Amino acid sequence: MLVRDTPDLATFSSKGQIVIPSAIRRKFGISGGTRAQVEIIADGILLKPVTRSTVENLMGKYESLKIGTKKLEAERRRDRLKEDEKHRP
Repeated sequence: MLVRDTPDLATFSSKGQIVIPSAIRRKFGISGGTRAQVEIIADGILLKPVTRSTVENLMGKYESLKIGTKKLEAERRRDRLKEDEKHRP
């Protein structure tokens, strides 16, 4: 994490746009068109850039949920087969 004794200052435009200082943009891989998640926190606003590396770091994070999903899908297939059997002449 980039921590400094004196924070960089940025200015908001009348449309709420803000320019992130270049050193911070480079540090976090922010380029034109990069989207950011905006959160309200206790003492201000938190911006989290959504970059390729951010997405790649999330890959596999929820791998354990696939097991539950696969079980639910299998259960749903069994339910559909039972429903189909009920409606056969």
